[in-house]
Amino acid sequence: MRTCCISILERLIQCARTRNSRKVHRRLKMTLRLLLLVVAVGLCSAQCPTGCSCSTTTINCNRINSLPSFSSPSVTRIQIDNINSSIHFNAFKAVPKLESIFIRNGNISFIASCAFGEIPAKSIGIVNVRIGVIGLGAFKDLHNVGRSISIHNCQIGQISSNAFYRLSNLTLLSLNSNNISTIQKYAFNKITSGTSLNVFHNNITTINSYAFNFGPNVFSTYAFMTGGSIMNIGCQALNGLRTITYPTLRCDCDLVPLVQSPIYLGRVNCFSQSQLHDVISGSINNCTKPTLREPGYCVF
Repeated sequence: MRTCCISILERLIQCARTRNSRKVHRRLKMTLRLLLLVVAVGLCSAQCPTGCSCSTTTINCNRINSLPSFSSPSVTRIQIDNINSSIHFNAFKAVPKLESIFIRNGNISFIASCAFGEIPAKSIGIVNVRIGVIGLGAFKDLHNVGRSISIHNCQIGQISSNAFYRLSNLTLLSLNSNNISTIQKYAFNKITSGTSLNVFHNNITTINSYAFNFGPNVFSTYAFMTGGSIMNIGCQALNGLRTITYPTLRCDCDLVPLVQSPIYLGRVNCFSQSQLHDVISGSINNCTKPTLREPGYCVF
């Protein structure tokens, strides 16, 4: 459309020149340049999603009930406040220079496969959001050096198998002060390199077997869980961690394999009988390593 407008304007200017009237030509040229500016501004404005404000490098959205399709060659930061939507497949893939995504307050019913997959952003933050399900492959194939992923103060129904899949070069993977119903087997899978893993002050009902499925030395500085509570722990569920301190656990036979594991287990607090809920007795004993399909490619 813009190319078409420029072509028409050029023809009109040429027409004015052939009339050999400098005064008419000058006025017409100024008017047409102003028209071209208005058209260009209108085109740029049309690219900004409804419910958002945009500049050359940022998109800020507030109180959106449906996540828009983001597409920009120059935007480096997207911030969303008071979201009430799911996050769909390849939600941010069409923003090739994206460096930062920050989502704060509201509700996310579902984070789909590849929602944050294979994108350049080095900082992904989700704070104070109620999340239904973090789906298979939601965070996958993220390899930028210096990347951080933080999920804090959220209510999470389920972290699915392979939700955090094939990540490398992480500066920080941080899950702090969340209430989580279920972390499925292989939820954190094939993470190959990073600096720090923080799992601080989360209240978790169930962590299934092999939930943290990576070696104890993947994170070079520390892989640390402290505080919070876990009601049910599956066999080798916490294998990727090196240190666990001050959690509240069920102090029964299910705790024995955790005590015997190579993970450093500091002081433990015990649930009282009145605090027990949704107990899966003997969950620690199912040590059969499951076979799961792995996430596919994030085809754009």
